[in-house]
Amino acid sequence: MSGVVPTRVDGTAKAVLLGLIDDAVDAGWTHSRVCMVLGVDRRRAWRWTLRRSIH
Repeated sequence: MSGVVPTRVDGTAKAVLLGLIDDAVDAGWTHSRVCMVLGVDRRRAWRWTLRRSIH
């Protein structure tokens, strides 16, 4: 992926992005920093994370 993440992404893309975010946070990055690098709005990523934990 390159550039800003589109408004709508499928479940597979979300899972990949959340995996990258999880790995980066585990490696010591802040959630905000990794979201900035990936081009994902941090609030959007938090919502995805919350929904993932519910399901």
